[in-house]
Amino acid sequence: AVALFIDAGMDPNTKNDRGEPVLMWAIMNSKWPVAEIFFKRGVGLDAQNNEEETILMWTAQERRPDIMKRLIESGANLNLRDENGHTALTHTMFANDTTGLKLLLDAKADVNADSGRALVAAVIRGDASLVSTLLEAGADVNIQIDSGPIQGDSGNTALMSAASGGNLELVKALVEAGADVNVRNDQGQTALASANSNGRTKIADYLREHGATE
Repeated sequence: AVALFIDAGMDPNTKNDRGEPVLMWAIMNSKWPVAEIFFKRGVGLDAQNNEEETILMWTAQERRPDIMKRLIESGANLNLRDENGHTALTHTMFANDTTGLKLLLDAKADVNADSGRALVAAVIRGDASLVSTLLEAGADVNIQIDSGPIQGDSGNTALMSAASGGNLELVKALVEAGADVNVRNDQGQTALASANSNGRTKIADYLREHGATE
């Protein structure tokens, strides 16, 4: 019946009274024959709920790389953002789903589409290997988070997060990757200011040695 409605022109992005698009509802409730109709026709894949989350984002949150793979293969947009500026890639970071993250990176998801949130999340986690992976995948080491950041003020960079968090290893890795030590966030603060305000003396000294000024 769903196939007939779609073929007759039904909007595949239609939402129920809870704001769930049809495909999202089908996946959430394990209605796989219904989901297969959408997958095969390549429609409704990017429908967003009331929080502007896509089905791909929801499956990332739920750590369902099997369904993520089907969505990607069916042509889902990898780089849409929800109302908080998060992409599916960001959601895999929050869910600590390395399999889902690899799927998205292998599919060439834009690692900068979330305005640096994924890179900052990796820094906050203190995961040097993941930071390296994102940089190798094209993450902009100097990208500044726009409004609605996951940590601190808008305009923050990964270096600022590493400096405020006291992670000297990551500070060094980011500087070696080309991080600008003097970029300022929307409040006019630099990574050095972040280090000083959090009592990170060794990091402050390192940043000064690499050209940071007050």
